[in-house]
Amino acid sequence: MLEFCARLTARLPQPTASSWTICLVSDRRMAELNYQYRGKRGATDVLSFPDDLDDGSPSPSVDDERELGDVVISVETAERQADEQGHSLWHELQLLSIHGYLHLSGYDHETDSGEMMQLQGRLVRELCEGDR
Repeated sequence: MLEFCARLTARLPQPTASSWTICLVSDRRMAELNYQYRGKRGATDVLSFPDDLDDGSPSPSVDDERELGDVVISVETAERQADEQGHSLWHELQLLSIHGYLHLSGYDHETDSGEMMQLQGRLVRELCEGDR
């Protein structure tokens, strides 16, 4: 996963941050997070938690590493979705990582005119080739 995330970050770098985190969890934990942060019951496949860069903390120096944020993926939900779509769990984890990373980067498919999903499709084709 580390190599894939490095390729994704290199393909779509973020000038305001130099690192991000992926956490793989169970459906139970994802349901807790989904309710806590979105008020929605049940597990979802991926949640993104952008780092609040305007939190009042001092600006980092040039050598400091700034976090873009966290992506949380439910492995159980990803496995079900992979089965439904007819591809591997590995491919689904990559797809969800891309989706979460785009949200951390400021994209929002719920409010844009399709830009995020178009970019996601392109990144999946470019980065996940042969991993289906």
